[in-house]
Amino acid sequence: MGRRSTRDQAIVPVRLWGMDVNGQPFIEAAWTGNVSADGALLKGIRRTLQPGDTIGITYLGKKTRLRVIWVGQTGSPEQGHVGLQALSGGETRWLTPLRNTFAEVYRRSPENERRQTARLKCEVKARVHARGQEFAVWGTVEDLCSGGCYVNTTMS
Repeated sequence: MGRRSTRDQAIVPVRLWGMDVNGQPFIEAAWTGNVSADGALLKGIRRTLQPGDTIGITYLGKKTRLRVIWVGQTGSPEQGHVGLQALSGGETRWLTPLRNTFAEVYRRSPENERRQTARLKCEVKARVHARGQEFAVWGTVEDLCSGGCYVNTTMS
């Protein structure tokens, strides 16, 4: 059985929100792997989700709700990946950035740039805390790459 629509390779940061398998509400940063009008592949998911869950994503102020279709198995190359399907009446095509913006992400770094991977600009709220600590700081993730992210906080 083939796909109903073509998928665009689109790597953009999104905010993922919903309830995890333990019934706990969450909001976390993730990024798309590919996008179609019918759904999306998200990567970088740390929460435990299961097929059938309904979650939401936000990108550039637009929101949509989707159903989890599949979840990558722990220990596999797909760990942290989630396949999503737009709920009836929903669409995810707006997650695909304009071609000229998308191409800009992959331009060659300046010679004096020491980073090994390009950073993606974003604006996603995040809660930062040390493992095992109750104290947390809220901030905004302003850019991210495969090696980490920059979180702007009010604390110095």
